[in-house]
Parts: sequence; structure tokens; C-alpha cells
Amino acid sequence: MAKGKKDDTKEGKEKKDDTKEDKDKKTITQQDDEVSVTEGVRDADYYHGLVPRIDIEPLLKKDGDFLLRKTDNKGQIVLAVSAFHNGRVCHFMVNQDTDNTFYIEEHHEKNVSDLIAWHIKTKTALSSETGAKIKTPIERPNWLLNHESLKLKKRLGEGAFGEVYLSEFTGPTGKSEVAVKTMRDEASREARLKFMKEARLMRKFTHKHVVKIYGVAVHENPLMIVMEFCPGGSLLAYLRKNKEKLSNGTRLRFATEASDGLWYLERQKVRCFC
Repeated sequence: MAKGKKDDTKEGKEKKDDTKEDKDKKTITQQDDEVSVTEGVRDADYYHGLVPRIDIEPLLKKDGDFLLRKTDNKGQIVLAVSAFHNGRVCHFMVNQDTDNTFYIEEHHEKNVSDLIAWHIKTKTALSSETGAKIKTPIERPNWLLNHESLKLKKRLGEGAFGEVYLSEFTGPTGKSEVAVKTMRDEASREARLKFMKEARLMRKFTHKHVVKIYGVAVHENPLMIVMEFCPGGSLLAYLRKNKEKLSNGTRLRFATEASDGLWYLERQKVRCFC
């Protein structure tokens, strides 16, 4: 989500304070999603998971382009349709009524995928206020990974956001060992955004002396950053453990390679990952 902006997710028209009628209805929260929504849409190509708007808006380029995602709305994780309309991206909240049907403004369906299909087939706008219609589903980019492709094998340590694991990743080219950073379930919205910012910055880099980010898994908890596994562990830990054994040549190699990686990041205009 862009700094200094609120996620102006809408419930048909501009979202207003709850009325008595609204209290009899509910927005799809993360808990609801886990029990009744995820199973219906998580395999859909247009479902992108818990991704901030700054990551998805560049994917929507033409009128009718759309995707489905989770987002943070006033401290609550909700399900939303993001669609390109009249030169900008609009965001519409998906709601669940007391009879467990789903709707955005008026029309109800028994599940979210049927609701999306109805809006495409009938060319009915998501909201009467904006007139935004959905036409072309935008598939997840290859850096958005499924949790099912990852098998956590061994705890390696703990990072700023959660635990780090040695894991097995099953991808298009087969199985490989990776390191996985996890996000604590109770993490704040600010922490989630920092977590995604790190992945957003690092996944663009390709350099032999910078750890490679393969992607993120954001369809369910815990959120995960999937990265290159370094068998020797962190350089700092290695130096502390072997400080009496290292030759000057090895020390010089470490310093040269680290400098090479930092020089690359400097050229990419990276100052910090905080």
C-alpha cells in the first residue's frame, strides 16, 4: 500500500458508517475467508492473496482488467476486487450476507467465484457510482507462490518478522532447497507492509553476491518470503565462529565480495530495507 494513502476499498458506493441494516451483514474477514471463501477462489488465476495495492496496481492497465485480493481495511483483513476503470484502479469490498451469500453492491451469489463470473457474463458494473466493469482477469505473476509448493524442514533462526526455515520448494524445474522467512500471524499492518516492501525491493535484484528472492507466498498465514538458501549461514555468524581460523586471504575475499554486492545495491539506488 502506498505510503500516506488509505486503501479506499469500497462497498459498491463509497463506504459509510455502518447503519442498522449493515449490522445484519458482514464483510469477509480473514477468519471468514479461511472457512468459506479461500477454498473457492484460492486456485483461481485472478486470486492474488494478501498483497498491498502498490504491488498489484501496475498489473492493471486497461479498462476491465481485474484481480481478487486480500487487503487491510481499518485494521481488518478483507477480500476485495481491484479493477482498472477510467484511467485508475478502483477497489471494491466483497461482502457476505446473513444467508451466507456474497455480494459487492446488490447481486448475490452462493460463492465469490460465481459472483465474479456473473459480473463478467452480464457486464454489470461492480458499483452504480463508478460504473466500473470487469472483463479481463489478470493472472498472478510468477513471484506469487502457493503455500503448497513449500515444505518447511528445519528451523534456521529468527528474523525481524518471524522465524526462518530451511525448506523444500517444488517449482516448474523440480525441487530445490530454499530459505523461507515467515511473518508472525499477529503482526501489525505496518509490519506486514514492511515485510512486503522487503520482498518487493529484493526480488528485482540479480547478483551473485546478493541473496536472491524467488517470491512470496501470501494466500494464507503465515506470509512467507522465499529466498536463496546459503548453506554456510550468515556471514556475521560465520566470522564470529571462525575468527581464529580465517586466513587473511579468506578475509580479503569476504570483504571484496561483500563490497561488490553493496556496490551493486548502490547502483540500484537502495539505501535500506527498513
